[in-house]
Amino acid sequence: MEIVAMNEELKPIAHHFLDVLDGCVVEEDILSNASVIIDQKQIVGMMSYEAFGCIGLIRYFIFQKSLNPSLTIELLNHVIQHAKLHHIEQLIGIVSSEEVEEVFILLGFHELSKENVYIDETIFSHTAYKDSKIYGIQL
Repeated sequence: MEIVAMNEELKPIAHHFLDVLDGCVVEEDILSNASVIIDQKQIVGMMSYEAFGCIGLIRYFIFQKSLNPSLTIELLNHVIQHAKLHHIEQLIGIVSSEEVEEVFILLGFHELSKENVYIDETIFSHTAYKDSKIYGIQL
């Protein structure tokens, strides 16, 4: 297995990987920020972010449950290196389940206050995500 940055050759494979997810709309600018885990020419894990100034919002964080946790950490480190090149200072993620929360904690993220967080100019506590938690990591 190897971890690589998204490239034009991988985009059709990434689209296929994301198409199997119910309701997933692929956004090309977010896909271009992705790092992927490749196993036998198939994507088995992906993490990307959407840039908002110096903050990156984790998007497309998908991986097979059978992956070794160390690979997930390597995937995050790969994304961090890409984010730093694009002047991202912090990555944040919206976490809606305990299982995902455990993964973010394993990756070194810490819970953040939702108090001053807005989504599309709406305060977080007034969105559909209001019961979720926000985790972040400084780069």
